[in-house]
Amino acid sequence: MKQSKWDLDEAEAMFWIAIEAGYSFMGGMKKVYGFGLSRNAVIFYDNGLFKWYTLTQELINIGNKCLEKFKDKDFRNKIINNFKEIKSQINDKIKEYQSKNKTKLSTDELFDYLTAFTLLYRRNFDNGFFAEPYDFVFGDEFKKVLKKYNLSQEEFISVSAIPDTSYLNIEEQKLIKLAIKQKNNKDIEEDLKQHLKEFEWMATGHAGKKQIDIDYFKKRINELMKKELDKELKHLQEFEKETTKKKQELIEKYNFNENALLMIEISDSIGPLRDIRKEHFVKCIYYSDDIREELGRRFNYTLKELQTLELKELLPLKEGKELDKKEIQKRLEFTFLDVKNNKYKVYSGKESMKLTKEFEEEHEDIDKLEGTCASVGKVQGKVKIVFGEKGFDKMNKGDILVTGMTRPEMLPVMKKAGAIVTDEGGITCHAAIVARELKIPCVIATRIGTKVFKDDDLVEVDADKGIVKIIK
Repeated sequence: MKQSKWDLDEAEAMFWIAIEAGYSFMGGMKKVYGFGLSRNAVIFYDNGLFKWYTLTQELINIGNKCLEKFKDKDFRNKIINNFKEIKSQINDKIKEYQSKNKTKLSTDELFDYLTAFTLLYRRNFDNGFFAEPYDFVFGDEFKKVLKKYNLSQEEFISVSAIPDTSYLNIEEQKLIKLAIKQKNNKDIEEDLKQHLKEFEWMATGHAGKKQIDIDYFKKRINELMKKELDKELKHLQEFEKETTKKKQELIEKYNFNENALLMIEISDSIGPLRDIRKEHFVKCIYYSDDIREELGRRFNYTLKELQTLELKELLPLKEGKELDKKEIQKRLEFTFLDVKNNKYKVYSGKESMKLTKEFEEEHEDIDKLEGTCASVGKVQGKVKIVFGEKGFDKMNKGDILVTGMTRPEMLPVMKKAGAIVTDEGGITCHAAIVARELKIPCVIATRIGTKVFKDDDLVEVDADKGIVKIIK
């Protein structure tokens, strides 16, 4: 299968996150890494779906440059420390914001918070935009380095697994402990309030703020009560320890050379940054949208309308001026963001659709795809194409989740899935990490899985071989 000119990621999303991330593309990433991507295009449709295009060959080139950078331990530590600093600043800003009554903040104060969360969002991507290009090359390079050792697929998965506890794992552990407390007939109402305060952002994603309440966690506790709580908690608590143990056993068994050990070290140190990046991402979106929602209440705009504008386009509200409602309406119909050579242009309205023809590519009529094994296993099931929350209801237990790239807000449907198949991703991506924690088969980087399969196709996922094929 020939290489596509464009790499495509699809999701349910809103405009402002793309334009603000675009500033990282246009300069922020270059300041951190010394290079960046020259082309990026994002298309938004009126059904909430977005398509994000990057040049495939450029992703490969940048990925190779990132890998070379990460071979330098001092540079790796610099990026890790940057993420630690960003995390601390985001958490401090959240605590400060939560201590306020947003309805009593002045408009200027609201904009101060909105600016802070937006700039932290950008900085997160200045440091974190390595992930997509890095995914394109790291898995293949890792396999090349380890090829001489003839590892089984399961052994390779164990060597490349990330020995780090994800924030989703941490939240689940805390909720299981509350379920155990409730099972022992103890009152957990105040604990739940604190849990909500700590994790009110966790269901949010590319499509914007999703408000959850205590009932959201009560429902999950009721589901947890059907399981062996102590066993579930132990599995989550020991995931990091067990992953490290298996990896160390394989290192000793095969006596890996210096190059192989370096690749393992890079995987172990850089891999966790993907999860940290996602945590920062959803937190900044949640609180930015919370502020936009309050601004909308004051100035008679819906959150959906204000999500079509970047930060600087909202500034007229500070002076009591009206926003351009005609432009907002056009962006709700159709928006095309074209980022090229450190400049960007926004085209809006359905008449702009003709400008996006260069991104259209036809795909072969095929019934089998190859990708990369991210979690071993072999299952059959019905395909469900899911790009976001609007597709959650069609997922049934045992269905095969086929998506562009999994995201934290997809965890409820990931738990239902018999297997996960993605267009994008690398061996340290979100889908790979969660699939291993859930112990379900996962094939990533099929590139066009969401294009060649359709809802209710009966497929076989042979993750050991990285193959997904239609059987009916």
